[in-house]
Amino acid sequence: MSATAYKSPLLKRIRYKGPILFVHLILITLGFVNLYPFLWMLGTSFKAEAESSTDRMSPLPALKYRLSDSFDFRATLPLALQPGMADLEDEDFRRELPTLRSKLLLIDRLQRAASMNGVNAVVAGSLGAETDLPPSTLLQEMIQLGLLEVEKDHSHWLSQTAFQYQSAENSEELENALLAIQESQVIRVQEYAVLAKVDENRARQDLNQLVDVGMLQVLPMEAGRTELDRRFVLQPYSRGIIHSGLAPRHILTLWDLHRENRKQAETRSTFATSRIGVSEYASSYDIANEEEALLELAALQEAGYLTPASYQTMNYWVVLKGENFLLNFLTTLLLTTMVVLGTVLSSSMLGYAFASMQFPGKFWILGTMIFASILPGEARVIPIFKMLLSVNALDSLWGLMTWLVAFGVGNALLMAGFFLTLPKEVNEAASVDGAGVFRTFFDIALPMARPIVMTVGMFAFLTAWNDFMVPLLCTISRPSMQPLAVAVYNFQAGHPGKWHQINAAASIMILPVIFGFLLVQKHVVKSIAVGAVKG
Repeated sequence: MSATAYKSPLLKRIRYKGPILFVHLILITLGFVNLYPFLWMLGTSFKAEAESSTDRMSPLPALKYRLSDSFDFRATLPLALQPGMADLEDEDFRRELPTLRSKLLLIDRLQRAASMNGVNAVVAGSLGAETDLPPSTLLQEMIQLGLLEVEKDHSHWLSQTAFQYQSAENSEELENALLAIQESQVIRVQEYAVLAKVDENRARQDLNQLVDVGMLQVLPMEAGRTELDRRFVLQPYSRGIIHSGLAPRHILTLWDLHRENRKQAETRSTFATSRIGVSEYASSYDIANEEEALLELAALQEAGYLTPASYQTMNYWVVLKGENFLLNFLTTLLLTTMVVLGTVLSSSMLGYAFASMQFPGKFWILGTMIFASILPGEARVIPIFKMLLSVNALDSLWGLMTWLVAFGVGNALLMAGFFLTLPKEVNEAASVDGAGVFRTFFDIALPMARPIVMTVGMFAFLTAWNDFMVPLLCTISRPSMQPLAVAVYNFQAGHPGKWHQINAAASIMILPVIFGFLLVQKHVVKSIAVGAVKG
């Protein structure tokens, strides 16, 4: 048998199945394109405020951490840096807290300057663009000369002899790099005063206090320098963890989260707890590798200080309660329920009358309804608005309901088409048994029309839930009565840039529509199938 005979079944399958697969691929692509904005909106509604502004394109929130529920602020206080602080009253304690924070910032700055990345950056910066000498060469030369000490974590520290080192035999690059590292790993009184935003006397007092507790050591005074130029450097054993397994940047991170939570609690009754992401943590403390930042945050999680919180579900509660959306949601729910019941009842009764009864002017009424249904909705706004205004029906739910129910009366044409498919023998049998028109309608015809009733109810639900123009005109002087469509618009205009809450508000409006359609989709499909078979 030839090779062509073996290939023919595959070629036949490709020939007949290929176009179908191609059409399916196009449909899947179009479905994803239409679904992506909703997924983006839903994902953004779970983001924190900073992430929703900086990382808008990603539909999924990044990994973030928040303070654990068992977090104890006082347990993170490195009291060795501020002796006697634990015995202070609340007011004095809060007054001394900025000083303790400034000391932590100082220690963190010195530790970062002495890290491997910090030393490499300083050395590379000192070389400038005039030489091709790599920083690693200078580092090795400094280690051989005893100017740098290498710790187990590969951090580099200047030795005591480096601060008095002077030699004309070595290269100018070495002298510049050594001077740059010296300047990065020492702190002077004036520099600390600027960092802590205190006067020079208080700065000298704080630095001497750190010397007393063994965190800093004083370098020899340079010739011709004043007391304000005295240099301080970290002690060798204070180059990492300083309290309960925490480094200064760990404590500062926990304090920043705690401070933001307290600030929001003082100004708002409902708020989302502050969070910090890996990239935000890395950029705040100049950590070049985000994997290292992730490991540090994971260590804080294992220690019980942090807990993962990528999805900020509190955004929904903040919008519902804090922005009064709960009232708007209940108003919309009540209005939609009344509109659906009114539309279904009026449309079904009118459609049954068109399909089963003969009365004068029937075709004139039917023609008028058809003509009115093809008119744009905007053309009917002003006449209906003036009519409701003349009877004082505006600024009330019943006036708004009447307007929306009137828009849905056109569904009577759908109901009439469905009732025409029902067997006439059913109505005749009910009439023989003595049932009147209303009894026949409510007990026989309406239950049989359940699929089209569900479809019309779904159309009325979508109209009442999503309509914007009519509720805006009817509630313009009563904001508390606004449905969700108007409330979301006003919220977006009043909160520019808060995409996490804006999308949470939009999701609150859209999700009930999706759930409602999923509940009645079987009946909608059935009504279409019945019309296709019997029409």
